[in-house]
Amino acid sequence: MKTGPKPRLAVVAKTATPDEVTPAWVPRNVKPDWARIVTQLVARGLFDDGKVDVIAAYLSALSTMRRCQRAIERQGAFFKKAGEAPKPHPAFALMAEAEKRLRLNASRLGLIEESRDVARKGAVQSLDVDDDDFGEDDV
Repeated sequence: MKTGPKPRLAVVAKTATPDEVTPAWVPRNVKPDWARIVTQLVARGLFDDGKVDVIAAYLSALSTMRRCQRAIERQGAFFKKAGEAPKPHPAFALMAEAEKRLRLNASRLGLIEESRDVARKGAVQSLDVDDDDFGEDDV
């Protein structure tokens, strides 16, 4: 048994690199986006296992949106059947929904500058009661 001072233990946080943690399920067309997002989050100290699901939702929406754009480019913006008025490509509805999910998850991840500003300032600012111009003290 040794006597004397015990060694001081320090917790060392391992910072992940995008290549180390890129899951197999990430679609090929959004792998560069995975690397970009994870790199940004790691640099800001915000990347953890809890963010992976939000990143997955973001990348799923991004992949869907890109596939819809390619389908519209290949097949045209409208479908026309004989004797009917032209109808918009069904991919427009899918793309609109994917865009909503993309913006929501980008905001959750702090990828949008405005969402970072809100997070810095605090989502709710308190009102100062002393600023009331119609307070009873003025009567």
